[in-house]
Amino acid sequence: MEKIETVLIIPSLNPDKTLLQVVDSALAAGFVHAVVVNDGSDNAHTPIFAQIAALRGCSVLHHEENKGKGAALKTAFAYCLAHFEKAPGVVTADGDGQHKTADICTCARRMEQQHKIIFGVRDFSLPDVPPKSRFGNRLTSFVFRTGCGLRLSDTQTGLRAIPTEYLDRFRLTRGDRFEYETQMLLDLCRDCIPYEEQTIETVYEGSNSGTHFRPLRDSVSIYFQILKFFSASLLSTGAEWLCNFLLLHLLLHTAVPAHLHIWLAGGISRACSSALNLTLNKKLVFSCRSGWGTTVLRYYALCIPQTVLTLLCTKGISQLLKTTSPALNTLALALVSTVFFFLSYSIQKNWVFKKEKSAPRA
Repeated sequence: MEKIETVLIIPSLNPDKTLLQVVDSALAAGFVHAVVVNDGSDNAHTPIFAQIAALRGCSVLHHEENKGKGAALKTAFAYCLAHFEKAPGVVTADGDGQHKTADICTCARRMEQQHKIIFGVRDFSLPDVPPKSRFGNRLTSFVFRTGCGLRLSDTQTGLRAIPTEYLDRFRLTRGDRFEYETQMLLDLCRDCIPYEEQTIETVYEGSNSGTHFRPLRDSVSIYFQILKFFSASLLSTGAEWLCNFLLLHLLLHTAVPAHLHIWLAGGISRACSSALNLTLNKKLVFSCRSGWGTTVLRYYALCIPQTVLTLLCTKGISQLLKTTSPALNTLALALVSTVFFFLSYSIQKNWVFKKEKSAPRA
């Protein structure tokens, strides 16, 4: 049997004997090391952790109080970096039996061969998938795909094989509870960390009755993180529309020819909003650390043609409607800007604020 040097990590809160079976099965399948994090379980579950600690190759880490799955993973990452620095990586899994031993091994071995993060993804088209899991994953996958370009069919999977060189990065990821795993995906997008999918067997016990996932509280945290990607563009767009509306009103009381109103108001408002958008995107959204020079050149290489196209389309709509109304012209600008919004976002993320791929640790 070929040994697996990748370290198995399992965060756990008040587990049953299934956890012991999962660890024991993984060791029998070839894992050399396993790290279990007791995330503040009550005293009634102490014997289970004691039995695991007695197994050869197992380490049990303890949180005095419940800190959350994210905090447990960070604790395990730090421990692995300190004690298993030469290991090719880690594979995180759940201790409730939802991840089959064969799938855990497959993800670990693929990661060792490809040096990429490997996500064990479930097939949500199967009839036995609980409705809340199917709906939640499909919705989150759609938001990730449209919001940040991440094409991952199972964003909520806990089976993730991660090369050692990225553990330091994910120790800095925000969040201590279930939102941490979603924030990991956002960080993966920002840093262009390579990844692959590995289809795994889908196992559910009691329609997910044993999960510690809290739909309302944790979903709010998850989608708040995702919506940060959109907020800067929406704020800038709103500022542009307001500025455009006010300028169009002012120009009605000037000697400027009416056919120039849209061009002047649109150009000035777009210049102001683009400067705001550039700053917010660089500092807050994409956390781009590259110099301003290249970023500004790329941004306006996108912004200027987009502005011209936006104004041309807006002017065309205005002529079709035969109107000089500030409200109707602003509405036309809003409609055109919305069309360009998603295209612009994709280009900004993948070119203007593109990051170099994270380099492995020396």
